Parts: sequence; C-alpha cells; structure tokens
Amino acid sequence: MTRIFIIFSLIFTIDILSLEGFKDVNDFGIGPSFGYMNDNFVFNFDVSYTAKTFVTLSTNYKLFSNNSEWNSLIQMELSFWFFIEFGGGVGYQFKDNNQFMYDFFVGIPIPIVPIQYILDQYEKYLFSYFYIVPYYKINIFGNEKLHEFGLYLKFSTYDVLE
Repeated sequence: MTRIFIIFSLIFTIDILSLEGFKDVNDFGIGPSFGYMNDNFVFNFDVSYTAKTFVTLSTNYKLFSNNSEWNSLIQMELSFWFFIEFGGGVGYQFKDNNQFMYDFFVGIPIPIVPIQYILDQYEKYLFSYFYIVPYYKINIFGNEKLHEFGLYLKFSTYDVLE
C-alpha cells in the first residue's frame, strides 16, 4: 500500500507541475516550525519549492518527543494553497519502529512585509519574504493518529503580494 501511495504521489506531482495556465513561479522557501503533538513538543525544518502558482512540493525533517524519548523522520509533502494551504505527504520514521507515516495538513500563510523591503522597495533580497503559518496536521503511523498544532516561520523568495 505504501509503494502504491508513493508511486501515485510522484505521478500526480509531475502532472500538477506541468499544468498549463498556471504562472511559473520557481521560488524556494525554508523555515522552522514549532508545535505540539499529543502532549509532546515537535520541531520541523522545511525546504519547499513552488513551481507553479498555488502548488508547492516540500521536504521536511521532523524531530519530536514521544514519552520523553526523541524520534525523527523525514517527509515529502505536496500542498495547494489559495488563502488556505492544504496538502499531505508521506514520511519515514527512523527510530522506534522504522516505519512509514502519512500526514494531512491545513494552514493559513500570513505574509509579513520585512523592514528592509519597506526601506528599500527596489532591492530584493534572497529569502526576503516572511510568512507565519499556523497549522494543524494529522500524522498517521499505522493505527496511531497523532494530532499536531504549530506555527511555521517561512523565509521565502516568493512574494504572495506581487
């Protein structure tokens, strides 16, 4: 089942990224998030690529505590956004069970105009656009479902206001 999901996700991603009529964006984003998952803390670090307007592909490293032990996993996610961001992905947990996991999420990207952009409107800086993204994510490990709430801080080359 996991292999079928991964193959389907890759084919679906290639189809989405080749859509006609969507503006080519070709921008990157990076950023950490901090959250709370089933009475435990979670830290994520995300690297994302937006090829077409409203479509983002990202990879994510997650570090979370589970009963006072730290676990880590790596995830690939595909998201769509238009005021509200939603998507899902698949990941692999390294420590406890060495198992695959699935996630589905929803978030609200809120653009923040940086001070240097206000002071020098004609100068663009790499990763000069900031976003705060409050989010909810459900992480599914076999039969276990972990609910995650958190806040991403995204540094991006993409200006949603353009």
